[in-house]
Amino acid sequence: MDNWGLLRRTIHLMIGFTPLYYALPDELPIIGTDHWVILFIGLLMVAVIEGVRLSFGLMFPGLRPYERHQVASYVWASVGVLVALWLMPSEVGTVCIVGMAVTDPIAGELRKRYRAPMASILPPIAIYGAICLTIIVQMTSWTWELIMIMCAVGSVSAILSERWKTKYLDDDFLMIVVPGMLMTALALTL
Repeated sequence: MDNWGLLRRTIHLMIGFTPLYYALPDELPIIGTDHWVILFIGLLMVAVIEGVRLSFGLMFPGLRPYERHQVASYVWASVGVLVALWLMPSEVGTVCIVGMAVTDPIAGELRKRYRAPMASILPPIAIYGAICLTIIVQMTSWTWELIMIMCAVGSVSAILSERWKTKYLDDDFLMIVVPGMLMTALALTL
């Protein structure tokens, strides 16, 4: 892995810290505003930076060549994080964000190293499942049956979302939103 690839992977892993947002008080005492405003200011900043980048054809360190003329993955990840933090139950949002931050880089590295598709599918499913299990057990009092269903649905849907490639939606977004929607629906109905 080259230096830019390492930078990209490191930034990706740092996304896993964004659920610390849940620890913020509802009203931020220093700036006197609701904590959700931070999410929209952050997304607005990302959108402005991306608009400038696309307008001038700029490439930032860590971006892939195909991102030169399309919305970059960091924007898609930012939108996915905002959706998770704002619209999903905290335990589901945390699983989806941390799961994507950790398993997407692993799946990418495995895909580069091994030709067999299962080599880049099964280990990330297992890792995502372990992340899901750890977080849900710590954050909920759900039954073991519901926890296991959540882990299975979340891990399989996240990794299948990572495998689906399109230039219109980035896998960082899909890996957060697809399992998040499914797990939220399950949490509300079971």
